[in-house]
Amino acid sequence: MEFIKETGPNELYLSNPTYGNHIPIPKACGLEVLDYNYIRASDGRIDWDSVSKAINTAEKNSVFLMQPCCHNPTGVDPTIEEWKNLARLMKERGVVPFFDVSFLGMMTGDTEKDNLVLKVFVDEGLKVMIAHSFSKIMSLYGERIGAFFVVCSGKEEAEKVQEQLESIVANFHPYSTLHAARIVVNVLNNQEINKKWKEELKGIYDRIADLRQKLVQKLGMIEIDRGWNRIAKQKGFFTLLPLTPKECQTLIERHHIYLLSNGRISIVRIGFMRLN
Repeated sequence: MEFIKETGPNELYLSNPTYGNHIPIPKACGLEVLDYNYIRASDGRIDWDSVSKAINTAEKNSVFLMQPCCHNPTGVDPTIEEWKNLARLMKERGVVPFFDVSFLGMMTGDTEKDNLVLKVFVDEGLKVMIAHSFSKIMSLYGERIGAFFVVCSGKEEAEKVQEQLESIVANFHPYSTLHAARIVVNVLNNQEINKKWKEELKGIYDRIADLRQKLVQKLGMIEIDRGWNRIAKQKGFFTLLPLTPKECQTLIERHHIYLLSNGRISIVRIGFMRLN
């Protein structure tokens, strides 16, 4: 976020809703945080009118923080074709995509397929920023390990970006830990370990998909239809249950089912034993 602040302009666009930390962190850095409606309440699909309007009215070089796979908290992701259209629109407007990659491999069960979204924007010739976290996908949550990438237009620009990033790191994170970084390097570079890691990721993906299906089956037994089937089509760890804040509070007070007032729950925390 400091890098964005130093390069300007100081406008950062977020989807609404988004991951909670996406809001206070850029504000703390002095960025102006703007948002656009991400999903339609009527059917839980992406509100492309709102997304397109935000891009078409944004100042040139404004930054759009997006999640390429397993949108948190909705679980609703664009298709590859929709991403391609979005990349072309952003290129025409001259805005900068900034990807928060936290769940690579959890959208399809395949890290290479999930990575196609990033390739779409790079192939379109856009300058792209990528914040890649390994906390969840390598079970290193307490280590907060990740990497930051900037796709530049050429060598000269890349050298300037590198110099600026090194200055920011020196000021804010002069003594980064090595333990988690060495684990990540080993998992990525050791062929045998990497194969096992990808197999385990696929296992987690399959478990979440199964949980979603079974949750929809249970919710389908309720007389009131809220469009529960959409939950099975979503991806990743989270979903937004189509409930009112009052209904969420009732679940907490009467049934000790704890969730946020917007209906956000963690699918992986339910477990098969708790579905009933």
